[in-house]
Amino acid sequence: MKRRLVFILGLIVLLPLTVLVGFGIAVARQEKARAQSRYEQVLVGRLSDINSGIAKLVEVHQRELLQILELPTFEPDRIRAQVRTSRLARQLFVIAPTGDLLHPQKGGVLTAEERAFLERTESLWESGESFWIPEEIAATSKKRAIKGRKRVIRANDSGWHTWFWGEGLRLIFWVRRPTGHIVGAEVERAAMMSDVIAQLPVADYTRTPLPKGRIVLVDAQSRPLYQWGAFQPAKGTLPTVAQNLPAPFTAWSLHYFVPANGIGAALGRSAIFNIVTGLSALALSLIALATYFYRESSRDMHEASRRVTFVNQVSHELKTPLTNIRMYAELLEQRISEEDKRCRSYIDVLVAETQRLSRLITNVLTFATQRRGNLKLHPKTACVDSVIANVIASFDPALRAMGIEVVLEGKADRPVALDVDALEQILGNIISNVEKYATQATTLRLHREQHAGTTVVTVSDDGPGVPAAQRDTIFRPFVRLSNKLTDGVSGTGIGLTISRRLAMLHGGTLSLVPTASGATFKLTLKTPEANA
Repeated sequence: MKRRLVFILGLIVLLPLTVLVGFGIAVARQEKARAQSRYEQVLVGRLSDINSGIAKLVEVHQRELLQILELPTFEPDRIRAQVRTSRLARQLFVIAPTGDLLHPQKGGVLTAEERAFLERTESLWESGESFWIPEEIAATSKKRAIKGRKRVIRANDSGWHTWFWGEGLRLIFWVRRPTGHIVGAEVERAAMMSDVIAQLPVADYTRTPLPKGRIVLVDAQSRPLYQWGAFQPAKGTLPTVAQNLPAPFTAWSLHYFVPANGIGAALGRSAIFNIVTGLSALALSLIALATYFYRESSRDMHEASRRVTFVNQVSHELKTPLTNIRMYAELLEQRISEEDKRCRSYIDVLVAETQRLSRLITNVLTFATQRRGNLKLHPKTACVDSVIANVIASFDPALRAMGIEVVLEGKADRPVALDVDALEQILGNIISNVEKYATQATTLRLHREQHAGTTVVTVSDDGPGVPAAQRDTIFRPFVRLSNKLTDGVSGTGIGLTISRRLAMLHGGTLSLVPTASGATFKLTLKTPEANA
């Protein structure tokens, strides 16, 4: 019983604690995810600040390039002189309103730099895609488009264009003149990159509340162009956050790496600590409550055990004098003359009551033995019919007084191996219930039959029967059909419980057979042949 109590109390502690731990883990994960999201927003904000600085730098470069592209004439010498004096412009070009390239012209007298420029931009002139051609010119320049390609028309007056050639990204800044001419400049990539990198920090953020990390500027092929920060990520590590640079450097991006154990740790540590602390306090409270209940239950069980022990001792003490009283009452019954009816009736009552009290004490002692797990059978050679006859004889005076006729059907007269005391106790408990609850019955029927190694005894009466609501409970301990003291029904409610247990120990069972009226109990026992 103590093990069962410990198990139940353990479940009382563990089940809610497990549910709450699972809930706490889910809450902690959500809190960590929210903390990580907030943390990443801070990192994105840091990259946005850097991008804002780069965007301002691009605006400065655009103003400088606009000044460079303010050419008074489109003479080649004038254009070449402008290139030589410019830090940002690597090469200038001019496109006529019709879309023809005026400078540098293919087939004309070109410098080495101009020939190299045409080679680098060859894909732009031959692709059929001219982002700078005005909409009104596009219809008249279809002959320049490659068959099957659609021209890309932009209505902007200036803008950036990027393409890849050779070792990396190339940049063009162009502007449309009021005359319809397009004047553009291929930007000196080294100068532009130098200015961008100069805009970036030269040291890690050691004085910020963020964990130490590393920010890497990478190109379109994910090759690092510049990096800073104390943290060194492992090869193949994905960035915590990433952000593309503003135009025209959208092919480049900033990657922010931070240690894995630092992501959201500073922001989520306090919440997780609070959850763990709360769960620990709840666990201690549940354990203290379970310990209190265990002590109280153990004390109650100990007190109940003392009471049961006391009842068992009293029952043992009562059994010996009761046996003597019953023996001398039966002897006196044999000595009294049949003609002395009054004394005879007194003796019959005395014998019946001693037998009933003996059955009650036997049930109590058997139930206590069964609860301790020490209930055992002691089979011997006997005849089932003889055992039934003895049981009926003990109930005969009470049944005759109630007007109940006993009818025997079938037979079970072969000698078999069985526990006589167990069979007597089973049948005695069943017939005792007829005596208690079937006072209006007129017939008690016992049907016997024997098969190979099995004996079946069916006991039925024509009384009120067992209510349908109680048919599944009558074999439970301490369950009675009537618990009202005013009904005058005696008993402890353990008779059928003991009877079924004895039947099961005997390799059989005891069951209530559904009937339209009355109550029918079917007893099955394994009874090997005595000479087997």
